[in-house]
Amino acid sequence: MQASRPDLASPPACSEQLPDLVILVHGTFSTSDEEEGPQWWQRDSPNWRWLQEHLPVDVALPDESVRLFRWNGLNSQTSRLHAAHSLLALMLELERAGRNYHLVGHSHGGSVIWEALISAEVTRKRGTVYAELRRALNDPEVRLGDQPLIPERRDEYAPWWLKYKTRYIPMPSEYEAIRSEIKLRGLRSWTTVGTPFMRYIPVCRPPMSRCRSLRTPSDWRVLGKEFADLVLVFSVFLPYAAIFAVMVGAEWVRSAMTSDTANALAYPFALWWLVALWMLRAGDYSDSLLARELAARSAFSRYSGRWLGLWSPSDEAINMLSASAHHCVKYERLRASRALSARRELARLPHPIPLPRLAVPEPIRTITLIPHAQRTSMLSVTKPVIAFVNRWLEPMWRRKIARALARRAQGSDLPRAVAAYISPWPLPLAYECTHSGLPTRTVVEIDRQVAERNAVLVPKVRELLMVAALEGIPEAERAVREGQMESTNALVHTSYFTNPDVRKLILLHICQTRTSVNHDSVPVDDELAIWLADHLEASQTRFVGLSTADSLKGDD
Repeated sequence: MQASRPDLASPPACSEQLPDLVILVHGTFSTSDEEEGPQWWQRDSPNWRWLQEHLPVDVALPDESVRLFRWNGLNSQTSRLHAAHSLLALMLELERAGRNYHLVGHSHGGSVIWEALISAEVTRKRGTVYAELRRALNDPEVRLGDQPLIPERRDEYAPWWLKYKTRYIPMPSEYEAIRSEIKLRGLRSWTTVGTPFMRYIPVCRPPMSRCRSLRTPSDWRVLGKEFADLVLVFSVFLPYAAIFAVMVGAEWVRSAMTSDTANALAYPFALWWLVALWMLRAGDYSDSLLARELAARSAFSRYSGRWLGLWSPSDEAINMLSASAHHCVKYERLRASRALSARRELARLPHPIPLPRLAVPEPIRTITLIPHAQRTSMLSVTKPVIAFVNRWLEPMWRRKIARALARRAQGSDLPRAVAAYISPWPLPLAYECTHSGLPTRTVVEIDRQVAERNAVLVPKVRELLMVAALEGIPEAERAVREGQMESTNALVHTSYFTNPDVRKLILLHICQTRTSVNHDSVPVDDELAIWLADHLEASQTRFVGLSTADSLKGDD
C-alpha cells in the first residue's frame, strides 16, 4: 500500500537515468573525520552494509567519488544552520547534475534537513541568494563540479571596515543561476529519525515589526514597517550626510551645525542615533527569524508529501527537549487562526527545569558537640541580609540558572531568541493528535533491547565505581579508555538503526518515492506497509494552519 504524494515532482526526461542517491545526515556528537567507521552513516558500518544489500538497483549510496555529508555535530543552533546551508548547497549541486536523491537524518540531522528546506523556501520566495548560501556553494567539501554554481564576490570575506562592501547586496543574476535548481525537484523523499524539531522566535518583536504573529502580515503592517525603517535609516545616516556636506563646502550646513539650537539638540540626537541604530538592527534580526517561521509553513506544504518522521514515544532526547521549551510563548497560538487557538491549547510542564533551592546558608552560631562548644562569628550580623537575599533574590537567580541550563541542553545559542516549540513534528499538531511515530511492536522491541543493554551496563558501572574507590580515579579513567565501559545504544535515541523495522520503514519509503515506477523489487511487509500508509496520511491531514491554497503558491 502506498500513500499519495501530491507534491512529488516528475523528474525530467533523461535518456540514461542515474540511480537515486541516498544522503545520510548524522546528528549531534556523531561526527567523525573518517568516512569509514561503525556509526550508522559511515561507510562499512552495519547499517551501511544493510542498506547496500537491500536497496533496489535504481537507488544507491554515495560511491567513493562523492563525499559523505558531514558537519561539526555541535549542540548549537548556529552550527545546525551552517550545516543546513552546506546541505542545501549539496542539494543544488545534485540538482545541477540531474541527480535525484533521498535524505535520511537522525536526531538533529533531521533538523539540519528541515532548516535546509526552509532556507530553500526563503531563497525561492525572495528571489535572492544570500551570502551564507553563496559561500556554501563555493566550499570545496560540498562542490561536486569544477566550477561553482555562483562564484564568490571579490569582497566576500573583506573586513568590516573596508569601504564599498557589496557581498550583502542582492544580485538578480545570482538567483537566475539557481532558479531551476532551487525548486528541488530532485528531492524524492526526506526521512527524519528521532528528530526534535526546534523552532525559534525572537524574544522581543519591535512595535513596527513586519510580523506580530506567524500568520501572513497585512499590507498595512508591511507599509508601516517600511515607513518606520525609512525614518530609522534617515536618522542613522543624517550625521554622515551633514559631515559630507561640510566637507564639500556647504556653508549653510556648517552654520546650522554650529548654531545654538544644534548645540542644544546634540546630546538628545546622539542618544536617539544610538537607539535608532539598535532598533534598525534589532528589527532586521527579528524579521529574519520570523521570516523563516513564515517560510516553514509553505515549506512543509511543499515538501510534506515526501516526509517520513519516525520516533519512539520514549525517546529521551525528544522528551527532555520538549519539556524545556519556553513556557511563556504560545507558539501554537501564533501559528493557528484566532478562532482555532481559542479552542486548543497544548499541554506544557509548569517549570522548564526543576532546581533545588539555591539559598545562601545562614551562619551557624551553635554546634551540638559533647563537650558543649559555643562559636561566635562576626558573620552573625549578616543574618538579616542573608534572609533578604534568600527571600527575594534567590528565586530570581534560580530562574536564570534554570534558563541557562535549558538553553545549554537545547543548543540555543541564537541571541535574543527562544526555542518556543520542540516536537517530533515540524509544525504544531492539533491537540487531539496522538499518532505514534513508530508501530507499537517496534516501540516495544526497541524498549526491550535498550533494557537488556542497560542490564549489562549497570554491573559495569558498579565495577567502575569499585575500581575508582579501591585503586583511584586514574585507574577508572584508564578502564574507560580501554573500552571496559563500552556499551553502545544504551538509549532509545541511539538505538533506532539497530532495529530491523526502522530500517525496513526507511527502505520502504525510499522505494515508494524513488524515480523508477517499477516497484517489483520493493520489500513487502504487510503490517509495516499498512502502518506506513496510515502514518503518511496522518502527517498530511493533522497539521494546523496549513492551507492547500498556499501550498504551491508562487511556484515559478
